[in-house]
Amino acid sequence: MIPLLLGAAGARMADLELVKKMLRAVLQSSKSGVSLGRLQADYKELTGELIPHKQLGHTTLDALLLTMPSV
Repeated sequence: MIPLLLGAAGARMADLELVKKMLRAVLQSSKSGVSLGRLQADYKELTGELIPHKQLGHTTLDALLLTMPSV
């Protein structure tokens, strides 16, 4: 096994990709879209945690989502 060395920015990128995957999973289950509250609740149900927008450098969930057009 090769050790993975990530700096803070690298760890944040890996976290961001995982958050994107989880958000896609939540959103795919609702074809008609969801409110921010429902998105947060469904994400927590799936992962056991709230969407970590502050840990990813955004003051609001809206701000984080605006940086994710592919989601």
